[in-house]
Amino acid sequence: MGLGNLLLKGAAKLASAEGKAAKLASKIKVAKTNKIANVIRKTCLKGKNCSATCIAANKLCLVSMSPPVTDATNKMAKFLKSRRTSAPPVKEAPTASATSVKKAEIGKEPPKPDAKSLEQGYKKLTPDQQEKVTKAAEMTDYRINKRLNERVMFDDANGTIKNANQQVVAPFQKMTPDEKAALSLYGQDGVKYYQQVNQMLRGGKMAESTPEKVAMSEFISKNLQSGLEKLPTNTSPELQRAVSGNFATELGKLKLNDTIVDKGFGSYTNNGAPTLNQFFKTDQPNAGIRILNSKAKEVAPVMEYSREGEHISLPGAKYKLVDIQEKGIYSRKTMGYIPLYTFEEII
Repeated sequence: MGLGNLLLKGAAKLASAEGKAAKLASKIKVAKTNKIANVIRKTCLKGKNCSATCIAANKLCLVSMSPPVTDATNKMAKFLKSRRTSAPPVKEAPTASATSVKKAEIGKEPPKPDAKSLEQGYKKLTPDQQEKVTKAAEMTDYRINKRLNERVMFDDANGTIKNANQQVVAPFQKMTPDEKAALSLYGQDGVKYYQQVNQMLRGGKMAESTPEKVAMSEFISKNLQSGLEKLPTNTSPELQRAVSGNFATELGKLKLNDTIVDKGFGSYTNNGAPTLNQFFKTDQPNAGIRILNSKAKEVAPVMEYSREGEHISLPGAKYKLVDIQEKGIYSRKTMGYIPLYTFEEII
């Protein structure tokens, strides 16, 4: 028998079965409608004891119940069918060969991620951290808009100030929301994310580390770098920085022409002594750093303390020590002179 005949025969059987079911349903419906006292219509084909098999399968009830009861039962059957999910597939017992393959895979090392996935991937933030990121991005946008509207209403009849401000904030507007958030989080007081980020970058670990802190530090580090790369390079002839504690002590061990590499982000100012003085500490060793030809990026226009003239250098910056002055800076805060180390940024 050909394939076509088999298909026709199967279709005929299916049509016949459907026709019989339709006729049976029609007879039962008529019997329900025309039922009179003491006349019992056809009983259930499965037996007199109902086990709700028909209801679960959404079939017409054939037992001798009154139409209101049967109608309600059928409605419930349809409801159950609509809520019923498909059963999970039955798993076949593994063969000997399949079992041996599975055992071999258990001890197999997972594939190592490639460089691209490592670069793009970082641990997911918690809902609370995601909320902080959102608010931080909004804060950067707020500061951008504030700068755009600065002194415009009263002092800018010809639009000079507005045009200048638009040029200043234009690079920041090109940042993604995550990059704006990273910049705001890095510069804020309180949690001091900048410390956590730089501890991770410079030493590979942070004080009182937790998975959540690591996740946030990785997020800030990745997005801050990509965001800074969109900003123009510093044009000031020199930048300065105040350091204290172990950092200042280590600087004292350097000699002229020594080269150092900063694996973290470095914050500098172009405002000189007035800004430096506030960062010196009275109970620790202090030192001043001056950078010539710095490639740092100016972020002051959208930072919380915009008057500090803050610039941020990218990780991996290389510096050559070209001058040492033991009494290079006088600090009103410490009431004494502080060493000044002059570096030149090199490629």
